[in-house]
Amino acid sequence: MTKFVFAGLFLSSLANAQTAPKAGTAAMPLQYVGEPKFVDHRQMDGQLRPIPGTQNRQILRANRSHPPETNRAGNTYNHAPMLAHWNGKFYVQYLAHEYQENGTPTETYLMSSADGKTWSAPSRTFPAIEVQPGQFTIAHQRMGFYVATDGRLLTLSFYGLPDNPNNGQGIGRAVREIYKDGRLGPIYFIRYNANSKIPQPDRANWFPFYKTAPDTGFITACDELLNNKLMTQQWWEEDRSDDGFYALAGNDEFSAKGFCFFHRKDGKVVGLWKEAWAALSDDEGKTWSKPVVISSKPEGTAKEWGQRLDNGRYALVYNPSGTDERLPLAILTSDDGITFTNLRVVHGDIPPLRFAGRFKDIGAQYVRGIAEGNGNPPGDDLWVVYSVNKEDLWISKIPPEDQVKLVEKATYSFDDQPVGSEPVGWNTYQPYWGTVSVDEEKGNRFLLLQDEEPYDYAKAIRVFPETKKLTVQFTLLDYQNGHLEVDITDGAGRRPVRIYDHVAWNYLLANHGRGMPYLRRLDAQKDHTVRLDIDVASQTYSLTLNDEVILKKVPFFEPVSSVERLEFRTGPYRLTNAYSSDTLAPKDAGLPGADEKQARGNRYKIDSVIIDTAPVK
Repeated sequence: MTKFVFAGLFLSSLANAQTAPKAGTAAMPLQYVGEPKFVDHRQMDGQLRPIPGTQNRQILRANRSHPPETNRAGNTYNHAPMLAHWNGKFYVQYLAHEYQENGTPTETYLMSSADGKTWSAPSRTFPAIEVQPGQFTIAHQRMGFYVATDGRLLTLSFYGLPDNPNNGQGIGRAVREIYKDGRLGPIYFIRYNANSKIPQPDRANWFPFYKTAPDTGFITACDELLNNKLMTQQWWEEDRSDDGFYALAGNDEFSAKGFCFFHRKDGKVVGLWKEAWAALSDDEGKTWSKPVVISSKPEGTAKEWGQRLDNGRYALVYNPSGTDERLPLAILTSDDGITFTNLRVVHGDIPPLRFAGRFKDIGAQYVRGIAEGNGNPPGDDLWVVYSVNKEDLWISKIPPEDQVKLVEKATYSFDDQPVGSEPVGWNTYQPYWGTVSVDEEKGNRFLLLQDEEPYDYAKAIRVFPETKKLTVQFTLLDYQNGHLEVDITDGAGRRPVRIYDHVAWNYLLANHGRGMPYLRRLDAQKDHTVRLDIDVASQTYSLTLNDEVILKKVPFFEPVSSVERLEFRTGPYRLTNAYSSDTLAPKDAGLPGADEKQARGNRYKIDSVIIDTAPVK
């Protein structure tokens, strides 16, 4: 009987394999075949490995009391950023409201940067329209930029009505030009919603139609955009007209929200939508295959971003969450744009939500890269922008997976790196009120790790080859006590070795098994060298401070089978995010002191970092 059961199972599996759709076809535009197969949501990074050298930087920090905007009160809802690179600059467009999603008014703002690090103050690009006394429009769009073939940069926004801005009954889509000197051209409507509740003559009273512009080159650029079916497919969600303008419409099952696209090497276009939908086009978006859900990858419900990279490979960035919390932000990679593998974390550090507001989901979310045709910054890195907790904006610079070479033995003195740069090959997490960069004093360069952030930290990670035996050494220069934690971790982020500097009494602490004894007082304004000798085979480590062995072969905090990362962090380790938003919380609710820098920040100068994965006995 058992033989027949096994034979039946084998034949059933064989039949399923023979009938499964082929990857790369309309029935399965792409597939995920890599590891891991699931994400552990008990930790904010999902216990995923990072891509070595990834840099995360906060470019807008919500602040109600001291707003970064120059022309209105501080907005604590900042979301849905878009990204372009044009005329040697990055441009980020985003939506903002005083405190909540879909609040009135919600307006569109613009920031720019020459290097992706230092950003201009936000400027209001598309002001709201007062449609009736006390009721203003709500900006809502899935597309922010378009670079025309003549080199003009257009930026766009959608004017939705209060309460439901993307139900097809809003006013229409507006456009203006960004000039090379940074000035903005006049605002025009480029397309009216066919099903708008606002009569068309009334709409013309607010902004004129683009065809009336005196600049014929601007009109030509707008016409070009209107004829680009891939770009305008991003508009369907707010428009929802049935006049034949859109090649693909949503329905009760398929929402057609958050569209993005990339070209495969065979010329086919892969379209991606929210909630893991995908489809193919053979004619540049004029027609599409029937959208299907890609179920082979860990579940995601927010926006997804797919892009062909400069090195010919492909990336898909999204939240493999399947929950209301959109975390972590992760990446899949592919050689052909069809078969994806290697689920890795991009942004796995989620600080507490500082300001309450309606529909403020937790997590790094609504990611967008640079759409095809909208520019290409120097280098082969993938740049993506996203919001965190729908209140702050972050940007990530993700290098090709093989760019950073992991070496078994290295000393990082930072002397060969420019002052002010992020340490080459290190993963960095840098809040707006923080620094992770190379600095210099008295001719010596070192890694500066500092923050004045009351609810976040700065972090630097060095990934090294996976090993069972390790020596790590580093020096704290001109020691000033604050809060510094140092972890040795495995691939999933488990921390067998944990040491930190106690902020109150200048003491160094380290784990002895699961205990954290005080070890030695650290004298201020002196250099202190720490050495860790780690042996996975015996699940023990030794700690040496300034040539004195103060822990010898003590047990790990938790068991691991290998180690592969060194992490410096200026704040306590966060397992999960304990803060969430009340659905209808008052607009003035927020965490205490969220708008003020720490009176005494953390500042550490780290030098001569030695990592040896094959230490001499």
